[in-house]
Parts: sequence; C-alpha cells; structure tokens
Amino acid sequence: MTTPVLVDGHVSLARLHGAACWHCGAVTRTLAPAGTVVRPGSNRRWAVVSCGCRPALAPQPQPGDDGTGPACTSLPGVGGTR
Repeated sequence: MTTPVLVDGHVSLARLHGAACWHCGAVTRTLAPAGTVVRPGSNRRWAVVSCGCRPALAPQPQPGDDGTGPACTSLPGVGGTR
C-alpha cells in the first residue's frame, strides 16, 4: 500500500471522490489513478485521479518518520476551487 499524501486546506468533494482531476479540476478529460490522500484528523484514504496534467502524487518521507507511524506528506494549498 502506498503512503498517502496529507492534504491541508479546502479540497472540493469532486476531487476527493475521483470525479475531477486532483491537480486542475478537469472533469471532461480521461482520468487515471494518481495516488491517495488523507485529511487532517482522519485516517480515511481517498483515491484521487489525474488527467495527466501533472505527475502522480509522490509522497516523500517526513523528518522524524521512523516507519512505525502513519507516514504522510503534506501538500498545503493543493485542491481548492478553480
């Protein structure tokens, strides 16, 4: 299982539910799996999609992550409305 990306800030429901590109919000393009995200205070993993406008989400290890806890990366400002 891949490590999810922690997303802080406003994210549209369409992007969380995989109905729109995670990066640009496109809904009329072909969408493919782009990774998983989690919201602060939750451990639910959301499978997100991309139209290919940017590379898939690639989590990086966080400082102090010893491999025993829920490792997530943070993408502040990702999502939002366009």
